[in-house]
Amino acid sequence: MGNYYPVYMQQPNLPNDSMNQHYGMNQQQRKGIKISAHTILVPSVLIIIILLVINIVLTINPPYLAQKNLTQQVTEEVAALVQVNPFENPVVSVVADAESLRKANSIQAEVYANANNGDYVLGFSDKMVIYRRETGEIIYQGESPGVLLNKNQQALRDSVVNAAVSAGLISQNTDANPQMSVVTDPTVLQKQDPEFYAKAKAGDIIAIFAEQQLILLVRTSAGQATIVERGVYNTQISRN
Repeated sequence: MGNYYPVYMQQPNLPNDSMNQHYGMNQQQRKGIKISAHTILVPSVLIIIILLVINIVLTINPPYLAQKNLTQQVTEEVAALVQVNPFENPVVSVVADAESLRKANSIQAEVYANANNGDYVLGFSDKMVIYRRETGEIIYQGESPGVLLNKNQQALRDSVVNAAVSAGLISQNTDANPQMSVVTDPTVLQKQDPEFYAKAKAGDIIAIFAEQQLILLVRTSAGQATIVERGVYNTQISRN
C-alpha cells in the first residue's frame, strides 16, 4: 500500500455575522468620536484665536494709550515754552466752557480771561499753565485760582483784623482769626436783623471774632477794609 499523507484544507474566509457586526460598531464608534472632537475643536480654536487677537490689540494699543500719549506730548510742548519741573507729571485738563469759568468769581475771571474752549490746562505743584496747542501759545502762566483765592482770603482777613485793631475793638497783640463770609443777598439778612444789616450791600464781609464776641459788617475797597457796622456776637443758647 502506498503512503497516505493527510491533507489539511484551509477553510476559506467566510462571512462572520458577529465579527462583521463588531467591526461595524468599531467603525461607527471611531467615526462618532471623530465628529465629536471636530465639533469641539473648531470653536475652541476660534476662541483661542480671538483671545490672542484681543490680547495683541490691548498690548499694542490699550484704550488709555492714545490719551496718555497726548498728555505726554502736550506736557513736552509746554516744557519747551516755559520752565517747569522735568520730573513732575502735571494734571492735564481741557477747558470745556471758558465763559462759565470766568463767571464763577473775580479770581477765575482774571486767570481765564483769555482762555478759549479747547485750551489745555496744566496744573503743576508751583504753577498753572493754560496752553493753546493750535497756535503754540501760552495763554496764562501763574498761580492757580485756588492758590490765589487762599492768598486773597488771607489778605482780606489781615485787612479786617487791622480795621478792628484801628477801631480799638481788639488788641493789637491778639492773634485773631475771624470767621468771614460774603453777603450775597442783603435783603435776607435785613429780614433777620433789620437794624444791624440796614446798610449791608452785596459783596460786604461779615467777620465774627468769637473770642471777643464781636461781629463786624465790613466793606472793602482797593484792599482796604472799612467797618460799616459792629455788634456783640453771642453764642450762648438759652434753655426754656
